[in-house]
Amino acid sequence: MSRDVFVYDGVRTLFGKYGGALAGSRPDDLAAFVVRAIVDRAPGLDPAQVDEIVLGNANGAGEDNRNIARMASLLAGLPVSVPATSVNRLCGSSLDAAFAAQSVACIKAWDIDPAIVNRHGGAIAIGHPLGASGTRILGTLARSLLRTGERWGVAAICIGVGQGLAIVLENARSSS
Repeated sequence: MSRDVFVYDGVRTLFGKYGGALAGSRPDDLAAFVVRAIVDRAPGLDPAQVDEIVLGNANGAGEDNRNIARMASLLAGLPVSVPATSVNRLCGSSLDAAFAAQSVACIKAWDIDPAIVNRHGGAIAIGHPLGASGTRILGTLARSLLRTGERWGVAAICIGVGQGLAIVLENARSSS
């Protein structure tokens, strides 16, 4: 089995405000929309070949605190043989992978040009939907790498209660 991981696509629900238009929507229904859309946007993908669904769900409570990833995969029509895991790492739930708190030290230690760091802004600058900020930063980075042709990028985010997460992306299409 290959250990390489590729980002092929990204789909998300609308972002709403606390108590807003999406307040009456169940998170597993919203997540099922995302799971189904990803499957539908991957021509030729046999849903039975999906290794696992991993879904971020920050601060779930009541019914939201169950394994909504599993419920979403079933509601999306994936076979019962596909396992699913819900992750609650607060703001980093959707990234769950530069320890963003280390970024300033790393910039200095590695002599990185600060102009290339957070060029689109961090979670607060591009919007901070609780639990989805990590994926939002990751998706922005992936699209940026494709647009610029750059080879490497790092998506990093702080997490409540003194945590941080980071992921390194390589643009497999880059010639550099």
